[in-house]
Amino acid sequence: MKECFFIHGWAGNKEQYLVRARKDRCAGMLCLTFDLHGHAATSAFQATVTREENLADVVAAYDFLAGLPNVNANSIGVVGSSYGGYLAAILTALRPVQWLALRAAALHRDLDWTKPKGSLDRADLNAYRLLSINPAENRALEACTNFGGDGPPR
Repeated sequence: MKECFFIHGWAGNKEQYLVRARKDRCAGMLCLTFDLHGHAATSAFQATVTREENLADVVAAYDFLAGLPNVNANSIGVVGSSYGGYLAAILTALRPVQWLALRAAALHRDLDWTKPKGSLDRADLNAYRLLSINPAENRALEACTNFGGDGPPR
């Protein structure tokens, strides 16, 4: 069996992926949707949540799915949208992700990793996203470069 989980974007929630998860389940996949900390029911914390905390959410979701009975941790795929795509890319450097689907993945500087995401300088972030960035200079880009798919990270 193939498994997957979905990571929503900034200010999103797990509801966005329920229809897709149900379709995938009908195709024989076990799917997981979840809410990142600072989103949905915990949106009151959105102004203070950090990328480090949200990555911990993503790793916990992966570990939860991988720990379920009859789940092969080497067959887990990840779908991430926008901010969720950014986090999904980094996950591939931390866990064995078999396949990865990124939809309009966001990009952030590695700087200020523990600073609340909501307080990051938007103008600086937008300017950064227009630059040509060497993958070795950005955690998410480096993870994408090293992602081999169909097995553990290289």
